[in-house]
Amino acid sequence: MIEFQTTYYSAAIGLQLGARILVPESGPSSKRTLYLLHGLSDDHSIWHRRSSVERYVETCDLVVVMPNGGRGFYTDAEQGAKWGEAIGPELISKVESWFNVSTHMPDRYIAGLSMGGYGAFRLALSNPGTYGHAASMSGALMIGSQPVENPLRSPDVEAEIRRIFGLNPVGSRHDLLSLAATCSASNLLPKLWMDCGTADFLFENNQNFYKHMVQMGIPINYEVGDGSHDWEYWNRLLPNVLRWMGFTPAA
Repeated sequence: MIEFQTTYYSAAIGLQLGARILVPESGPSSKRTLYLLHGLSDDHSIWHRRSSVERYVETCDLVVVMPNGGRGFYTDAEQGAKWGEAIGPELISKVESWFNVSTHMPDRYIAGLSMGGYGAFRLALSNPGTYGHAASMSGALMIGSQPVENPLRSPDVEAEIRRIFGLNPVGSRHDLLSLAATCSASNLLPKLWMDCGTADFLFENNQNFYKHMVQMGIPINYEVGDGSHDWEYWNRLLPNVLRWMGFTPAA
C-alpha cells in the first residue's frame, strides 16, 4: 500500500484538515473507496496507529480514506461547524478529484467506531444514494434520537453536546432513526451493519437502536461479541467489517 498524509482546506469548516489515505500499489483507477471514521478523542492518524488496517486491506484492492472529523459527530452542529458537510459531500468531492476512483454508489463504503460509528450511519442515511454500505463499531447510535441531557457528563462535555445537537434532536438531522425512515422511503437505503461488545458502556445504546430499527422494518445486520470499548476489540472487528462489505482481508 502507498500511504498519503495530506492537509487540505475545508470550506465547510473554514480551516485546514488532515487525512491519511491508503492506495493500492497498482494505483487507484476506478477502485472502490472506504471512508474510515475515528472516535471522539482521536484524529485521522488513529486507525493507522492503533489498528492493523494497512495489513488487512493489502488484499482488498481498496482506497481507504481516514479523515480528521474533530469532535463534531460528523453532523452539522446547531451552533458551530458543519462537520456533516465537511466529511460527507465535500470530502467525497475532493477525494474523487484527487484520485481516479469509482464514483458509483455501490463502490463507496463508510465505517467508523464510537462517535465515528454514529457518523458513518448519519452520513450514509442523510445522503441517500451516496454510500452502498455503512458500518458502525460500538457506535453512539442513540445520541440524536433522545433528549441529550445527561447528569453523568461533565458540564463542559454537556455544553459541547448541546451545542452540537440542541436540547432535543429527536426528528432532526441528527436523529438516526428519523433519517433511516426517510432514507428507506426513498428506496436508496444503504446496506447497514453494526456491532458492539457486550462489555461496552454503549451496549445498551446499541441494543435499543437495533430494537427500534427492527420495529421500523428497516434491514440491518447486528452482531455482538465478547469485548469492550477499546482498540483490542475494534482491531479484531475490522476484518469482519471488510468481509461483510465483500472484501477478503489479509490474515
